[in-house]
Amino acid sequence: MKSVCILILMVMHLQLTNCWWFWGKPPAPEGTCNSKQFQCANDKCIRSSRQCNNKDDCGDESDEDYTCYVNDMKNTFTHEEAVAELAKEGITHIYSSKNCHDKTRGGCTSLSGIRKNCIAQLIKFKIASGCYITITGGTEVGHSTTGSRRHNNGYKIDIRVTNCVTSYIKSNYR
Repeated sequence: MKSVCILILMVMHLQLTNCWWFWGKPPAPEGTCNSKQFQCANDKCIRSSRQCNNKDDCGDESDEDYTCYVNDMKNTFTHEEAVAELAKEGITHIYSSKNCHDKTRGGCTSLSGIRKNCIAQLIKFKIASGCYITITGGTEVGHSTTGSRRHNNGYKIDIRVTNCVTSYIKSNYR
């Protein structure tokens, strides 16, 4: 089942906002898998150790849903950890008008405190779209401070709008 990420197209940038997964069918009745297994939404049983390992072992992503990150005691990255994770997938351009990543300075683009799920969803978007991704905003000061799922607490990341990004969104999220 294809995961769905809520995308909001902004005038100057794109925000990947609190990307939640939805499935078309409920999980199988409890008890089908043994006590050392995780039961996938598609009824498949996998070893419990394979749940929340950043790999789709179920084939429907139910072993990698948002609860992996909600329940993770350390569900955010440092700036350096996020940059390294993104670089593994070829996302290496982070635009900053002041060429810095200090979360407390305006004009910087910081990923300090970005949620692991936000980074995971950006990587999925990049892979699915095939687009070159430039990050233009993260957890730095200067974004709205209203609501619980804000930039500064790691729920949103901005990317530059390109023809490829726009075309992919229009083709896949109507």
